[in-house]
Amino acid sequence: MRIPDALPLPNDGVPSYGSDTFAIFTDTGGANEVWSYGEEVYAILEDLLALRERLRPYVMREMKAYETHGDPLMRPLFYEFPDDPKAWTIEDSYLFGRDLLVALVTEPDARRREVYLPRGAKWTNAWSGAVHEGGAAVDVEAPLGRPPVFLRDEARVPIKD
Repeated sequence: MRIPDALPLPNDGVPSYGSDTFAIFTDTGGANEVWSYGEEVYAILEDLLALRERLRPYVMREMKAYETHGDPLMRPLFYEFPDDPKAWTIEDSYLFGRDLLVALVTEPDARRREVYLPRGAKWTNAWSGAVHEGGAAVDVEAPLGRPPVFLRDEARVPIKD
């Protein structure tokens, strides 16, 4: 949350800014520009903003599918792979549209993680190009700004520039 500059920061996790919740959530005094957090964070955010622009046509196509068929943009793995029992148990990955599998990195300082790839498809690591058969878990790198993303069945989605 962005705390307005005029209000004191929380102390030891206990809010110290009083009871004016309207001011807390409406004052826009805190910095939030991509360059406000230092050079390292700026470089990561700049790359992610460029990725957002590259994904714009894919997102538009997937939103059209939603409009036409009701398929949500973000889906649990079992939505596309209902016959894969393991896909029903995965809670930290999701499909972004039909062709992208995104694996969340939820552990502090984690730079690797295991990702389950549903059976019935071939999966390509969007960053490394490594190809994997579905139905198994793979251990992948997860550096800051590059979460594990996999392309389904050789999909043509411009993740890398």
